[in-house]
Amino acid sequence: MAREHSLSTSSGTITIAQAQPSDIDIVISILEEAGQWLLERGIYQWLPGSFSRDRIASSLEHSKYGKQPFMKKRAGENR
Repeated sequence: MAREHSLSTSSGTITIAQAQPSDIDIVISILEEAGQWLLERGIYQWLPGSFSRDRIASSLEHSKYGKQPFMKKRAGENR
């Protein structure tokens, strides 16, 4: 069962939802974008292109210690 939490903001409702295996492309995209942002600031932590699809898929399917990625959705988005 996916967990989610909704929050009303001045720009609309935002829902934070537990990422599911079907969200893999979105999760990788978020990680790649964050990695690029860090790299542009001289931080070599999450290097773009270093995210293994198999490893991310495994994380989404078999979370360790109850930890799973969460993603933000705006009202009306179907992800």
